[in-house]
Amino acid sequence: MHTKVSINQIFTSLLAILIMSTSGCTFNADNSNTPIGVSRKLFDSMQANDANKYLDAITPQDRQQPNFFFSQQLVQAVYGIVGLDKIDASKIRFTNMSYQLVDSNNDVAHVAVQGKIRDLNFAQEQSFSETLTVLNIDGTWLVSLGGDAEIQPTATQGVVVGRRDATPPKTPEQIAAADAFQQYSISQSFLYQNARYNTTQNDNSFATVVITFELVQQDILPLEASGTVNLRYIGGSWKADQQNITVNLTAKGQATSDAIDQATTVANNQQEKATADAIQASLGGTIIYIPSNDSNNSNYHQIAVRKVDGTIDQFDPLANIANAQDYESLDQINLSSDGKSIYFSAEIGDFEPTLFVTDLSGANTTLIKKFGNQRFFESLAVSPDNQEVAVIVGSFLAGGDELWLIPTTAGNDGKSLLKGDQNNNLISLTWNSDSKSIYALSGRQADNNQMSYHLMKFDLNGNSSEIGQYPTDYTDNHLMEKAFSLSPDGQDIILGWGGLGLLHLADGTLTNLTQTHPVCNPKWVKNGNNNRIVFASENNIMVYDVKDGTLTNPLTIPSSMEVEGLCPLYDWVP
Repeated sequence: MHTKVSINQIFTSLLAILIMSTSGCTFNADNSNTPIGVSRKLFDSMQANDANKYLDAITPQDRQQPNFFFSQQLVQAVYGIVGLDKIDASKIRFTNMSYQLVDSNNDVAHVAVQGKIRDLNFAQEQSFSETLTVLNIDGTWLVSLGGDAEIQPTATQGVVVGRRDATPPKTPEQIAAADAFQQYSISQSFLYQNARYNTTQNDNSFATVVITFELVQQDILPLEASGTVNLRYIGGSWKADQQNITVNLTAKGQATSDAIDQATTVANNQQEKATADAIQASLGGTIIYIPSNDSNNSNYHQIAVRKVDGTIDQFDPLANIANAQDYESLDQINLSSDGKSIYFSAEIGDFEPTLFVTDLSGANTTLIKKFGNQRFFESLAVSPDNQEVAVIVGSFLAGGDELWLIPTTAGNDGKSLLKGDQNNNLISLTWNSDSKSIYALSGRQADNNQMSYHLMKFDLNGNSSEIGQYPTDYTDNHLMEKAFSLSPDGQDIILGWGGLGLLHLADGTLTNLTQTHPVCNPKWVKNGNNNRIVFASENNIMVYDVKDGTLTNPLTIPSSMEVEGLCPLYDWVP
């Protein structure tokens, strides 16, 4: 989704970032001493992280102002909850830039700037449009960040995107309306052309002029619109009521806008699918997820399988299971390491969690194990050798969580490796790559009701050892299922939930990778010399390149959500 943001916010925030991360890069700016030239110079300097060039493009008064202040309110407005020190200015790009001279005299000009700001810190792109005020100071054109200088437009100034008037205003009230409407367009930062004027009322005291025109926007066909200007005859001339000018798309303009929106949606969907197909084809593997339960059906039993070629199959894995209608919605899902089997859970009766396995078609579903009542599954994970499933089983009754080890073949009850207590709860688990040990997170409640989280290692006989405390920066005061995983060589813990990080087990070194929040079900993908981490954040499937630090969002899935709508019920084994 592309959203509109104020360039004044971007100016202040980016300037602060650029001052703190100036890299001395060069850039190709338009250095001509014109309003458009200095406007382009301003953005080129930000693109190049060149603070000196930036200061050369703004007025002396602005250089003396506290432009580098980066308030918490502004941080939240522009970058959510992430602070200034977390933003890498070298990953900010301006694209699709255009500059239009709206009006100009010897002292002041207005330049309409439109484009997109692409932020690779958060894989986010935002459109913006703003009219800059440019001042001529001692023969040099400079951008005024205050932007409060105005030009009183005349009937001859017009807009430069095209002819202002298709048919010039002819009567006195039309000429006054044309001047007032042009000034209104400047104050509202929009461009127009080919205006036609029609006086719909004139009793020599009051008049109404309807202006039909083409609204000009960046990269979009002009849209037909109309504006209404009301005027009074005062002191021998017509005066417009500028406070109550109205502008609306005409039926033709709205139809054009709707057609553009539809075409844009189709094109974006096609592009997103192409990107997703390319990423999935590159990384390999199948993506599975529980689709959104839009009907809020309490017996929702759907699984979607997105194959490497981009096709999606959806099915009910319980369709051939006895008493399927008695099972509530699926609440856990896990893909085997060979990508051929799906393990999932559903509850029946009085909170009786049941573990199933099915194939990628959903036609061959087997019940593996049913637990007693008043129980629930916290987390499940299939061993890399596909021989066993580790399950954290919670209880609504007295007692804590249990860690169970269950063979993937039906008919074997498995065994309980650990039984916790009320003050020591297991939350999330993952397997070591050798299938001989399990890592789990243990949440412990202190006397002051504060929770701490500890990383535990279990062998298959239930023997445990504590690796260390889970970094508090990643807990966000609580954790969730599939919050972490192990690197393929077993040397690093991939931290999730409150951010994405790497914890090196040998020396405890912690490396922060990105502040994206939340990070759900992170997994390390090693393909030759390429190391990438895939994870989910809300409905977005993200790919982080460990080598160059880029973060992409190749796929958005319509998945059911867990944990207050933050994490999807999904899995991917690339």
